[in-house]
Amino acid sequence: MAPNPRISYDVPGTCAEEFQATDEALRHLTETGDRDQEIAAYKVLYPAYGTYAGSYIFIIGGPLIGALVGHLWGRAKARSQRKYYEQMAAQHAA
Repeated sequence: MAPNPRISYDVPGTCAEEFQATDEALRHLTETGDRDQEIAAYKVLYPAYGTYAGSYIFIIGGPLIGALVGHLWGRAKARSQRKYYEQMAAQHAA
């Protein structure tokens, strides 16, 4: 019998743990002020988290759907954060 490639998705709490890990990574980047890495992280971590969340959609391609939603969400969040930081910089310069 072949190993189940989805076994990590079947472990209770995996999605919650991934959410916590994503949140901690982003919080660390925010606290250290590494804005470029923070913005890049949204583009990587949200799609990755989306694969975990999507695995709970019991249809073929659930993780792919989750990754696509995470990709869109991550890009939007990165754009929003970049705009926020630019506005804060402009206010600080004025």
